[in-house]
Amino acid sequence: SRSHYQIKAGLWLYDQLARGRGFQKHSTLNAAELSQHSLPLTLDDLKTCYQFWDATTDDLELCLRVAASASQCGVSLCEGVKLEKITPTDSGYHLELLHVAHDQRFTINTMAVVLATGPWSHNVLKESNITVKIEALNNKGCHILFDDLGFNKGVFLETMVPRDGRIFFVLPWQGYTLLGTTETIYDADPDQQQPESSELDYLLNNFAYYSTLSRHQLEQKIRYVYSGLRWLVKDGGSRLSKTSRESYLSTYQHGPGSLWILYGGKLTSYRLFAQKLGEQISKKLKITQPSQTHDPTFWSKDHYQFHIPSFQERFRLWP
Repeated sequence: SRSHYQIKAGLWLYDQLARGRGFQKHSTLNAAELSQHSLPLTLDDLKTCYQFWDATTDDLELCLRVAASASQCGVSLCEGVKLEKITPTDSGYHLELLHVAHDQRFTINTMAVVLATGPWSHNVLKESNITVKIEALNNKGCHILFDDLGFNKGVFLETMVPRDGRIFFVLPWQGYTLLGTTETIYDADPDQQQPESSELDYLLNNFAYYSTLSRHQLEQKIRYVYSGLRWLVKDGGSRLSKTSRESYLSTYQHGPGSLWILYGGKLTSYRLFAQKLGEQISKKLKITQPSQTHDPTFWSKDHYQFHIPSFQERFRLWP
């Protein structure tokens, strides 16, 4: 549904943004050229394939390195702790916390709070009787991990069953093939969300439209399924896929204390966003030292001793 000129213009812009970072420029491939890449896709109706280069990361490893770097700078880290309530006071905020594994409650008093709890933020604000002007929603995305299907390159395809104009992806990932993603509004308890059969059908039917394997054959290759939630600012658009993923900060002011509430955000822009947030907090607390996180030498090379979850803990086995 996208014209040749739209895609070429977007990829040209992508090339310009990536200039000087070691990426090749985009190119176009016909069916014969694409077939040389041995991707298990049917090419009967192919008009043009557009090839471009991108970077990849392991999001779990990145989170661990960020945490290790924070610890190196003197930050106290505490896993398995649930924030239950935020109460404004005359001197800032009073936080009620629960250490889940030990069933132990404790409190903290502070001048500044950053609420970056994503899909759980609704519950925290409700329990805290804090009313904010920004309306948000939980956008749910479902994924499937197959045993390696032979995709040595990532592929972006347009949905055809139904033909709703969305894009889905098939990516090589840590020895598996990753298929995603769906978009549905989720209103229930974030802790209870899991992939639904309708979401898995949507992904499998669209993938089978392009794959050399049948729907049944694809099902036999499924190893794990998982889903997650994005907490996004509700912008009033008619299509969920048009809802902005941009990071957005809302500030709740009470007396001398400040509460920053984080909405949306992308992995690729997290550091710059965190720097801007840090500058706001520093200004509030009258700290003048500039941010150093743009300097690679600032980052820790060591792992903080976290419990790193296995695939079995992170994903649901199929079926």
